[in-house]
Amino acid sequence: MERKTVLIVDNVDPDNSLAAVVSCYPGLDLNLAAVIVTGRPAHPDVSAPINVFDQTFSEAVLSLNTRRMKGLLRRMGWHVPVFEGLIPPKTLVPHSVHIREELLDPRNDGHMAQADGTFGQALDFLRGLRGTIDFIIGGPLSEAREIMRDPGMAGKLGKLTCQLGLFGNVETIAGKGRTFNSAADPDATRAVLAEWPGPIYLVPTDVTKQPSVGFNVPKELEPLNVAREIVRLYEIFWRNVLGPRGEKIYPHDVHPVFLMAQLRSTLSRRPYTWKEVSVDQVSEHGEIEVTFGHVSSNRPKRFIVRTVDAYVFRTLLRACAQAR
Repeated sequence: MERKTVLIVDNVDPDNSLAAVVSCYPGLDLNLAAVIVTGRPAHPDVSAPINVFDQTFSEAVLSLNTRRMKGLLRRMGWHVPVFEGLIPPKTLVPHSVHIREELLDPRNDGHMAQADGTFGQALDFLRGLRGTIDFIIGGPLSEAREIMRDPGMAGKLGKLTCQLGLFGNVETIAGKGRTFNSAADPDATRAVLAEWPGPIYLVPTDVTKQPSVGFNVPKELEPLNVAREIVRLYEIFWRNVLGPRGEKIYPHDVHPVFLMAQLRSTLSRRPYTWKEVSVDQVSEHGEIEVTFGHVSSNRPKRFIVRTVDAYVFRTLLRACAQAR
């Protein structure tokens, strides 16, 4: 029976949108069944402390982001169910720093598009799928924990690739070994890394922020035939977020998509290499501690990607990042 794939991304920043478009590309043979959008703990008062959230406002932001994703994919020619996810308990981004979602919605999808349901309805949809489901995650692991523990998903869970972890000297906004995706929901990170029944492949920030797979300005994406609408989103994001901070563009969430395609043996060239690890612990702040090397255990395997071939990565973008 053909394996299916579910993509989970957060906030629908441009790299999340690019990851979703790439996941739909038939040549990767991912058989994408659904996209789930993770929310963010938000507050209408941008001066509110970082640990203070408004549930109603957070839910409204999640609904807006989910509709944005649905509208984007529909215009690109990809008809995939898009569901609301969950809202993780923490954020590392001050409310005053986070870009307003409306700025990334030039087509007014937040009002014009119609998503396919809530997270509860997403679970119902996943329970109804036959065969094994692999998961690609570009955000926190909040939904993965609930999917993993749902009795109706027993026997369905396959591989999981995720943009997660920091094990080198790459600088991040969080500092030390923390990254947003892990620190936003450390309990879910700990549970999934310990309990997910299939193999997990972590693509850490060490790999996704290598200069060779980054872009200085949005215009550098154009020679790769990235869909103009995605480039436009990067231009807005660059002007309001990355440029003022002096940061490059790193399409983090695309890497676990291409990695899943490599694991499916659908790529003619292999962009990634990895090493097996033992996950020792996940701290209360989201730092993931591992021991590298082969692990003799009956537990499901855990791997960390160590290298990416930049030429292959860019070649794949050129092939997969256009509209239908």
